[in-house]
Amino acid sequence: VTLRGNLFTFGSSGVAAATNSLADADFNGAFGNTGPDYSEVTPGAGSQAADPRFVNRQAGNHHLRADSPAIDAGGPPPDGLG
Repeated sequence: VTLRGNLFTFGSSGVAAATNSLADADFNGAFGNTGPDYSEVTPGAGSQAADPRFVNRQAGNHHLRADSPAIDAGGPPPDGLG
């Protein structure tokens, strides 16, 4: 299973799997979750643990601000998709 280019933020948990079954979990962002950001998943070297800097999260505006570290951080496409 491939999991790339996602943001898991400000929820009850980040990324969780029954076992470490994700073959590719890279270039994701996890931040501000009340539980663990990664459970039974090993984040790749391109993954971030930084505030994505939404425009106004409290008001439901989840667009990224111009200074967001998540911009262009999705990494290359997985093999066969690029």
